[in-house]
Amino acid sequence: MRIFSLISTVITLILLSSCNTGPVLVSTGARHQEFQVYFGTYTQEHDGPSSKSLGIYRSKFDSETGTLTQPRLAAEIESPSFLALHPSKQFLYAVTESKEGTVSSFSIGSSGSLTKINTKSTNGSAPCDLEVNPTGQMLVVANYHSGSTIAYAITEDGSLSNPTTFLNHEGSSVHKRQKSSHAHSVDFTPSSGHVIVSDLGTDKVMTMEVNPTTATIRLSSEISLAPGSGPRHFAFHPSGKFGYSLGELASTVTVMSHVSGKLKTIETLSTLPDGFVGHNTTAEIAVHSSGRFMYVSNRGHDSIAVFSVDTTSGRLSLTEVISSGGIRPRNFSIDPTGRYMLVAHRDSDNVVVFTIDQQTGVLYPTGSEIEIDAPVCVQFLELTS
Repeated sequence: MRIFSLISTVITLILLSSCNTGPVLVSTGARHQEFQVYFGTYTQEHDGPSSKSLGIYRSKFDSETGTLTQPRLAAEIESPSFLALHPSKQFLYAVTESKEGTVSSFSIGSSGSLTKINTKSTNGSAPCDLEVNPTGQMLVVANYHSGSTIAYAITEDGSLSNPTTFLNHEGSSVHKRQKSSHAHSVDFTPSSGHVIVSDLGTDKVMTMEVNPTTATIRLSSEISLAPGSGPRHFAFHPSGKFGYSLGELASTVTVMSHVSGKLKTIETLSTLPDGFVGHNTTAEIAVHSSGRFMYVSNRGHDSIAVFSVDTTSGRLSLTEVISSGGIRPRNFSIDPTGRYMLVAHRDSDNVVVFTIDQQTGVLYPTGSEIEIDAPVCVQFLELTS
């Protein structure tokens, strides 16, 4: 009896030990799903190696195996550096990041194919981000080089109207890249009543009041971050109570409280490990759908910083900083199941797949990756059965 008890104890300890050597993946019992993944790219040299890309590419992602099919060209278009989906999942929008910026609308076929609907000027230079409001009535675009924000109405067929609002931003700050305004991202609040504009050039995060009926926006309030921060992207907590501003130039993330479009700073943390002294800029930020983890990509250190989130206060704790598996991880996206992350590397021409531990948020490389020239945006679309 004692021998049997001893054997049982040993087996239990071995099983418990093995459970802690890898990621905990299954937490929801969700059915097997397949997703279309669209990749935005640079089609020409853009502060980096030359590219042979022709535009937007697409691949299928299997949420059971965590693998991607080989990418294929979905639409030929110049430097579609950022993509946005319509909430109906019927349309996709892409900026052309060029001197004379444009934004294009595409219809999505049943197989994931793209057909261009129309193209509009952004009235600015180097549009770098865009987002559709949650009701699908309007689209907002940020022009980086010219420092402006522009809005359009979206018609029933997915096409874009002529601009409904154009806002030119002014100002500067202390860094050599902050001689003028550089609007870098647009993010609608969870209630969709406001849109947040991050201005890298002025160190300001601006709140715009939204009128979805007229598809117009107007400045409501703004908050200034530490000089030289360079706010690039912004992410909301799923609760809507907190927001996170990514400082590209300072490699920081600033935690903010959020009430009806009004933001207030809580704390600022570094995205880098202690002791790192090389050059680095941050690129992307995302909060996990559980609200318990947050992620940031570092370019230079070439890593993903993983934070745990206090869901009561919104405050962050750095969990780990892990190699991203390539050079200059400009963008990443968490799949809709919350179990995987795809990281796009502009300068090493690859997209790397990670699993996400559902208990800790820690990332584990799966060993799966695909090659794409200069990938800079990842956008998931669930395929209909």
